[in-house]
Amino acid sequence: MKKALIVIAVLGTMALVGCKKDWICECDAMGSTIQAEILNSTKKTATAGCKDIESKYQQMDPNATCTLKSK
Repeated sequence: MKKALIVIAVLGTMALVGCKKDWICECDAMGSTIQAEILNSTKKTATAGCKDIESKYQQMDPNATCTLKSK
């Protein structure tokens, strides 16, 4: 019984960590706040996407910053 609970707890944790959801990449650039949706992605993938967006804005505004938020 104890082993079964441990297995269920581990599987439940793995399911939560790898789940996909929608994200918002919020950027402050050129005096404006811009939001980009990143849909159906893991946090790792969304973070990478938001960093890519940030680097594109930084080409136009070196002070641009982006943060990832869950939707």
